[in-house]
Parts: sequence; structure tokens; C-alpha cells
Amino acid sequence: MLTFFMILVLMSSDTIQLMDPELRLSTHNADLNRQVTEMTAIFFSGGDQARIVSSLFVVSDDRTDTPVMAAIREAYETGAAVMAGDSAGGTVMTGSVMMLGGTSYNALLKGAQLQSPFIDDLVYDPLGGIGFLPQFVLDTHFR
Repeated sequence: MLTFFMILVLMSSDTIQLMDPELRLSTHNADLNRQVTEMTAIFFSGGDQARIVSSLFVVSDDRTDTPVMAAIREAYETGAAVMAGDSAGGTVMTGSVMMLGGTSYNALLKGAQLQSPFIDDLVYDPLGGIGFLPQFVLDTHFR
């Protein structure tokens, strides 16, 4: 049974490779890096977009790619692999701001905030996601 705890599903014609976000150090793994370069599709699953971003960058505050993220970026930029995502996996595609959570009502009432102790407040990351959709802001759930 697959859960939403995986970050990536890497696919080629004969292989499916799952990468778990709890394996933070796996994004520095040379074997996984090689596998990414052989894939024709990369699917980012749902879960927590902040966790996905922090797993794919060396230091999430300056967005320095891990070796695996560099391989994913190269596959995207050269057209070697199709990128897709669901829920948080779709949200991380942004390059501008990245929505982290909140409700539409509170967004209209209070505006967007960098942080808030209240789960219903609209919170965002100003550095964005992984940058594949630089001109977009995505919100995959409307409450």
C-alpha cells in the first residue's frame, strides 16, 4: 500500500522507484541520482509541500539543489522527463510564492501571512517551491 509519505515516484518504461521524504540523506545518494537521470516521468505526491522542498534543497532558505534535485531539474529543463504532482506535489512546482495552508475565508479577511499560529490563516513561503512554474501561484485545496 502506498501512502502520501513518499515524495517522488520515478518512472521509466520498466521501473518505478519510490523515494521517501524521511530519507532526507537519500537526496545526496549517487545511485538515486543516477536513477533520476534514467526516468521518463517524475511524480511528486501529496503531503506537506514544505517537507518536499526541505528534502530537495541543501538549505531550504537559499534553495541550493541537492544532487537529486539537480538531476530532476536537468530532466525537466531538457524535456527528458514529464513532471507531475498532486496536492502538495503540485503546489511545489511554483517558482514564485508557495502556498503552505489556510482557508479562503481567512485569506480574504486577513490577507496572506509569512507565518501564523492559526491553522486557518493563509500562510505562504516567499521563496516558492522548486521553480518549474515560475509565473504561477498554485492552491490545490479550497476551503
